[in-house]
Amino acid sequence: MSGDLSAVPPVLAMARPGESASRSPFVQLKAVESLGRLRDTEALPLLREIVEAKKTFGWVHHRELRIAAAQSLSKTDPRYSAQILSDSGIEPAELAIAPLDTAPACPWVRQRRYERMVLSRTISAWIGSSWGKSKILIRELSLGGGMGTKEDNLRIGSEAELEISLGMRSKIKAHVLLRRARINEVGFEIVNTDLESRYRLRRLLVEAMNHAPQNKEQKWRGERKTQ
Repeated sequence: MSGDLSAVPPVLAMARPGESASRSPFVQLKAVESLGRLRDTEALPLLREIVEAKKTFGWVHHRELRIAAAQSLSKTDPRYSAQILSDSGIEPAELAIAPLDTAPACPWVRQRRYERMVLSRTISAWIGSSWGKSKILIRELSLGGGMGTKEDNLRIGSEAELEISLGMRSKIKAHVLLRRARINEVGFEIVNTDLESRYRLRRLLVEAMNHAPQNKEQKWRGERKTQ
């Protein structure tokens, strides 16, 4: 978010495919997104490899990681945008749920990393920690976190496990940091999750965007939205 290009070499190392005891898939994903914000052409070969690598049946890398790499690739070199959509199998709506760029006019505040959507209907979820387990109704959501209302007065700590059930066998699970707002309101920031949960969250946001066409852009340009 600082735009410091001296960060490119270590971020490239974190973004490269391969097992690492000190790097989770979520950290790799965040590194790929960071390369898009930095827009350094040194990252182009790696980003293309993540998007395009194939195996006998399907793609080498997880779809969520490929989407993040495609978004970063489009920011770094817009010439690849059309090719990404035509050859990768990634949907335009999936690319539209994207990391925000920094706002140069506001360097003194911690900027929001993703656009937060106000949902047309609340979503039920559970937050659990050593303090106990509470049900919350989420009304605002993004790839980075959200805001909801607790349905009880149980005390909660500063971090918890979040679980959103999308059906009989489909769930979004994440480790989150919590902050309290008004009475029984709780905000949460996702600090770790698996790639499948991240992709399910993206699909949930795509569905929310499709139900709010007045908030949907026809073409994503990798720019911070002002609303």
